Amino acid sequence: MVRIEILPGGTRCIVQGVEIDCKDVAVHLREELKLAPGHLVAVNADLSVGFEHIAAVFDSTKAVGFTHRTAYVLPPNNSLEQTRER
Repeated sequence: MVRIEILPGGTRCIVQGVEIDCKDVAVHLREELKLAPGHLVAVNADLSVGFEHIAAVFDSTKAVGFTHRTAYVLPPNNSLEQTRER
């Protein structure tokens, strides 16, 4: 599994210790790391990173065939019980 860390601000990512533009992550995985489609990638982001930046990384890596494990993360001010009540 390869880890992608989206840095605060959402435009820069770290992949395998290399800082690159997030828009170039999919190309980096394919061309620099030589990963085959179906390879598992994990995306981590600071809580300050906007959803649109996270979605862009997921979408670009999914479009070229990489797979993800995803988890639902509650916003910091919500509890599981409050979420279930909605």
